[in-house]
Amino acid sequence: MRAYRLFWLSALTVAFLSRMGNAQDLRSRLEGLVYEVEEWTTPTDAWQKDKSSANKWNLWTTEEDVHKKRSKGASLQSPKVEKDRATPEEGAPPLHTRITGIPNGLYHVYQSPPNRAIAVSLDGKTWTKHVGGEVYHGLLNITDGAFDLWVDDRYAHPANLGTCYYDYIRFVKAEPPKFERFAAFVLPDGQTQLSWVTDGRMPTGTVEFGLSAVPGTAQAGVGDLSAVQAGKLDQRVSSAENGLRNHRVVLGALDPTKEYAARVSFAVGKGALGSPVFKFRPAPPRPSKPSAPARIPLTVAEPTQRGRAQWPVVSGLPFAQGTLAEAADAQVLDASGKVVSSHTYAQSRWPDGSVKWLAVEALVETVVGKPTALVLAVQPGAQKAPATLAGAVKLAESPDGWLIQNGRLQFHVAKKTFARFDRVSYDANGDGQFSADELMTGEPQLNNGMIQDAAGKRYGLGPPDVVKVETVSALRAVIRVEGDFVSPEGQRLFRYRARITCCANQPFFKLEWTVGNNGIADLFTPLSGAALRLPIRAEVAVEGQLNRGKFMPVRGDNDLWLLQDDDNHFSLTAAGSTTTGEHAVGLASVRSGQRQITAHVRHFWQTFPKGYAVKPDGLHIRLLPALPTGLYAHHKADDVVKWSYWYRDGKYLFKRGLEYTSEVFCHFGPASDGLAEHFEQPLFAVAPADVYCKSGAFGPVMPRAEGEFVSYEKMVDGGFERLEQNRLKKREYGWMNFGDWHGERRDNWGNSEYDLQWGLALHFARTGDLRYLWRGEEMARHTVSIDTVHYPWSPRMPGLVYVHCVGHVGDFFAKDDARVKEWSSIYGRGIVQGAIDAQGHIYQHGNFIYGLFMADPRYVEVAEQVCGHQAAYLTPSFNFGIERSAGWPLINAMAAYDNTGNPFYLNAARLYLEKIFALQDPETGGWRMPQGPPECDHTEKHIGGKTFATGILLCGLRMYHHVDPTPEVKQCILRACDWLMNHAWDPEGRGFRYKTVCPKYLRSTSPGLSGALVAMGLTYASQLSGDPKYREFLLSWFSRCFGGPPGDGKGYAVMIRQVVYALRDLKQL
Repeated sequence: MRAYRLFWLSALTVAFLSRMGNAQDLRSRLEGLVYEVEEWTTPTDAWQKDKSSANKWNLWTTEEDVHKKRSKGASLQSPKVEKDRATPEEGAPPLHTRITGIPNGLYHVYQSPPNRAIAVSLDGKTWTKHVGGEVYHGLLNITDGAFDLWVDDRYAHPANLGTCYYDYIRFVKAEPPKFERFAAFVLPDGQTQLSWVTDGRMPTGTVEFGLSAVPGTAQAGVGDLSAVQAGKLDQRVSSAENGLRNHRVVLGALDPTKEYAARVSFAVGKGALGSPVFKFRPAPPRPSKPSAPARIPLTVAEPTQRGRAQWPVVSGLPFAQGTLAEAADAQVLDASGKVVSSHTYAQSRWPDGSVKWLAVEALVETVVGKPTALVLAVQPGAQKAPATLAGAVKLAESPDGWLIQNGRLQFHVAKKTFARFDRVSYDANGDGQFSADELMTGEPQLNNGMIQDAAGKRYGLGPPDVVKVETVSALRAVIRVEGDFVSPEGQRLFRYRARITCCANQPFFKLEWTVGNNGIADLFTPLSGAALRLPIRAEVAVEGQLNRGKFMPVRGDNDLWLLQDDDNHFSLTAAGSTTTGEHAVGLASVRSGQRQITAHVRHFWQTFPKGYAVKPDGLHIRLLPALPTGLYAHHKADDVVKWSYWYRDGKYLFKRGLEYTSEVFCHFGPASDGLAEHFEQPLFAVAPADVYCKSGAFGPVMPRAEGEFVSYEKMVDGGFERLEQNRLKKREYGWMNFGDWHGERRDNWGNSEYDLQWGLALHFARTGDLRYLWRGEEMARHTVSIDTVHYPWSPRMPGLVYVHCVGHVGDFFAKDDARVKEWSSIYGRGIVQGAIDAQGHIYQHGNFIYGLFMADPRYVEVAEQVCGHQAAYLTPSFNFGIERSAGWPLINAMAAYDNTGNPFYLNAARLYLEKIFALQDPETGGWRMPQGPPECDHTEKHIGGKTFATGILLCGLRMYHHVDPTPEVKQCILRACDWLMNHAWDPEGRGFRYKTVCPKYLRSTSPGLSGALVAMGLTYASQLSGDPKYREFLLSWFSRCFGGPPGDGKGYAVMIRQVVYALRDLKQL
């Protein structure tokens, strides 16, 4: 195996091999009892020595550096697996390894890294697929000296087709587990989660629980086994998870007024191991004091040239701990003190139970040029009478589904046979009734949502398996429906998700429509298109309108249609005549008699290709329109890499795990002028910057102040302008691109490296400038859709987000493509072929914050999925080879804990800290990280650290210390800052070394981006220690960091994500 293939290993494998890096042979570094599989495996004729074939394993002993890579210089290598085998007999024969003579006892059992996919079985019947690092087979109690394992080459690894490896099995002596940090946590859906940690890798096992026989007061306190009679633990929930240290199990909805007892156990051979009994109460903490009276000004500015009447605004607002006990204590008033139609609810809470993030819904009037002034009044127990609300949202549930009304519209959401735009009625005469002649939509076809596969076969909406109300009030309801696309013959392809938002007394609803590739067997699945059908109930002639043109008669399917096929080109065909232009308006209408239906796709041209067609049956919304072969033949090589990488012969290449979401507004009845602009530019209620900053939701920050830190603020402004100029200049648009920035390494997309959305949200909070808020929202929306793996092809993938890849997700170009070879030699193969760095390139803090600012749980849901995989699957054997690979998981865990309160994430942070402390050099304060080519190309490899990466780790350590100020974390921070001053700084060049120890990087003439990342650590060290040396050191170079605006999105994200904490510290110091 060549060295470059290491990029494809999991994070655990990389860490594992990095520990082996200086050994002359791998075997001497393996812990425990190690058995070479070729000495214990049958049938022996299943392989041949140093010879590859299509139907036998290769006992490979001639591989380059074989003793460094393989135990005892040999490994069984499978044939190349091009696709999953239909039967075990295909390819090489299955292997049976039986090891005997093992000393009896308790062991952790590991199998050598297969690198690519391998099939594994402990009984020869039930097979599981493993990819990447060492395969952990669990905690086993050997009682007869024997162990059996079967392996097979039946699975392909689509991202990197090739061979898998089978080298050794090792047994590491284990001790009975210690269980710690039991905690109960009530999830947002009302179910109770139990979490705990173990001192080693263990099965999660079974939780036995029931009402406590001996009432007590301690939550999750460990008690004596005799305190609860066994018969009381009469409920059980089991988990199949194995080999974890950070555990959680969801028990369901429990009685919050009762105390429960529980214990954890799991089978080990014929016996079992378990925890002591512990007690818990499934109730969140209650605030100890009432809400503090307050009047918070809110401003709603009209961003378009037309005002709005009773328009919905939904905004998140943070509160300091202990200041808002209950959401019901807050109410929206207008400038005169009159009650405004509004609703508030808690999105997240502080550890004391008080509200941390409040969602504020209101109906507002706006006027151009004069912001609407509102007040959020907080007064416990003295609420004014609610405003009279015409057209309140009402939901009526039946066994078949939901009937939704809002005064202007009525529509159905079925539970069994879901159809989009199902029986939509519009109250045209305003009598508050929905008569038969006010039905707007016609009969569904394919349930009005459709995708086409590569052959043109159509798949419609199958029966939903998820139908739930996400939120509901008199002002707003959000309903979520999910299911599979299904062909008329019953074949399934891809997933759909509809999030339908309906607001009071408005003749429209918003549809967030998602198409997701859950087919994980193939690397790509081509689609010919994806569309929605909005049928009109036509009783007279049908007319259509596109791009704000005139209404014209529609008699055939091809009479009126529009295609935006590039960011600067569209074509509109009407009555056989075609016109072209640059940016089409994303608005389209169909009417028949008095019935009119209008649709608007937000960011229409920015997310090309997009299209519309008006047909006799209604409006067809082409979210991924059918494209002709050769459409982008005029694209030069660089254009293909940047814009049309996803296109092949008229098809869309959908990578496995990918989701794409569009925002579609559907309006019924006459459409007013300015409707497109109103849909395109939402409203937001902005509080004073001081309110955001003093809340603590962003950490210790301060508002921007005139005349303070001028060079930094000038850089922030100039960097934002540069970011937007680059977007226009580089044309950073397209259905997979919009929101992201391009080209930090010329051909790649950024995938929000350094968490641009977090930095922009932070500066919105400091300034109230909506430009930052909305640009960050575009970045966050892109990240939670395109860059994230939504359907993991391995259930224990620790990383679910791609690094800054060519085409965001990589693998669009053949491995023998000359461009791939060029890029791989310059940037590394992973950037071209879809690398996932489970530790060093995943950023979720901004996604949490945008979920709370927008009161949109989808952002938080995706961020939790990503952080949850890290928290579960990085922690069993956490290690790192660069400081940021510890820093980012720690930041993510703390962001997840800060914004959800879930102790599972705090437990993950504590487990990360174990290794962070262990790898810190007690003498220098830095982390002893191995260095290698191409950066350090010396024969004797150097061991040192990187300044910028240490800055990321210091950020995570500071976040943790705010929550749990232990002396160990304090010492770790102070040591790291000493290293920055004494080892990372070049006093002669007056700059930070890129990395220490290696003479290649001895000189540096600028603090640069590294200085912007480490500043907050240095100022915090000054606070913690009371020693001014850290502050004085920082001030000696700090202003030199801000010479001008950064040149790209990455540089800008670096500069704005952490510096503000140092500014606040400096002002206080």
